[in-house]
Amino acid sequence: MTQDNFCYGYKFSETFFYDNTLELLQVLRLVQKYGCNINEMNNLSILDFMSKNLGIIEQYWEIKPTLSRESLWFEQKHKYQRWHYAEGYEVSIALKTGTSLNFKKETDYYWFENEIFSINQSCIDYLIEKKILNHYINIMKDSLNSVKQRFIIKRQNTLFS
Repeated sequence: MTQDNFCYGYKFSETFFYDNTLELLQVLRLVQKYGCNINEMNNLSILDFMSKNLGIIEQYWEIKPTLSRESLWFEQKHKYQRWHYAEGYEVSIALKTGTSLNFKKETDYYWFENEIFSINQSCIDYLIEKKILNHYINIMKDSLNSVKQRFIIKRQNTLFS
C-alpha cells in the first residue's frame, strides 16, 4: 500500500464518519421532534434525552483534541467574500467578467457541538412553550435548598460539637 493509497483511505474514512454522523444527527432530530410532540409525554424523558446528548458532547470533547485541524471530519462551509476583503486580482477579474467573487472554504470546527446544542435548544424551547420548564426549575430549586439546608445543619453540628 503506497502513501497515496493510505492518504486516500484515511480521507475516505473521515468523510465516511462525517456522513454517518450527519445521518445519526438526523435520527436524533427525529427523536427530539417525536418526543416533544407527544401529548402524554413524560417530560423527564426529554430531560434524560438532553442529558444523554450532553454526554455525547463530553465524550466527543475527549477525542476532539486528537483530530487534525485539516481533518475532513470538520464541516467545510462556503463563505462568500466581501469585495473589500478580496484580493485585487479577484476583484479585477470579477468586475471585467461581470461575475461575483468566488467563495472561500471555511472550516467549522464546532459544527458537531452546534448540531447537538441546537437539538437540546429545541427541547428547551418546547419545555418553555408548554410552560413545563418552570416546574422543573422549581423542583431543582427545592432540591438545592434541601441540600443547602442539610449542609448548613451538618456544618453547624461540626462547629458546635
